Amino acid sequence: MEIRDAEPDDTDAVRRVARRSFEASYALDPSVIEALLEGPFAEDRLASRIADAGTSYLVAERDDDVAGFAELTVDEVDVTWLHVHPDHRGAGVGTGLLERLRGTLPLGVDRLRALVLDANAEGETFAERHGFEHVDRAEREVANERLVEHVYADVEDTSIGNGTDHRVPGTVVVDGRELAVDADDRTTGTNAPFFRAFDGDERFGFYCANCGTVAEAMDELGRVECATCGNTHRPDEWDDAYL
Repeated sequence: MEIRDAEPDDTDAVRRVARRSFEASYALDPSVIEALLEGPFAEDRLASRIADAGTSYLVAERDDDVAGFAELTVDEVDVTWLHVHPDHRGAGVGTGLLERLRGTLPLGVDRLRALVLDANAEGETFAERHGFEHVDRAEREVANERLVEHVYADVEDTSIGNGTDHRVPGTVVVDGRELAVDADDRTTGTNAPFFRAFDGDERFGFYCANCGTVAEAMDELGRVECATCGNTHRPDEWDDAYL
């Protein structure tokens, strides 16, 4: 097995691995899989992340085939994606990719965060076996389907999971309207979690626990960004098939 930096020509192979991994790992509606492949795994977005100096993107090759890939956002030390093709699982591909990611961390940083879907029991086992601890829980909306994801962090650094000690008000006022904030409806962010805000029975936006304002925008793949402080829930932080 060879693990190397991804190149622009790898985009098609990465997309194939992602599709097969999604199809094999979860009972996802086909529309959700397509939304992922045309969102974070769209060719232009994928090529941009591969070329981005702030992202470490690796592929693992076996028998001249791309068997798996992994993506790390260097600044936030987030393993945003790690997928292994079903035909190559059980051969140490996921472990090899994870260990290489650890070796690419900036000087003085030795801890990672990982996100795993609730339905991915194998991914949870993989994370725990490699020194991660469950530190948080959130929900993500993809193609009108709400999915639960678990946040894992190295045992020595549970603060990386956005924590749980955020004071969330019951209501906030936006443009003269009183909105209800659901403290149980949490979504992870880069600096602090977001909490769903409602105008009556209608979803309005997301309360930002980092600065206390409400972000109204959410794209179809689940991106939320606070215009006040820049706290962001990225659609690329979705799930990892840890195999």
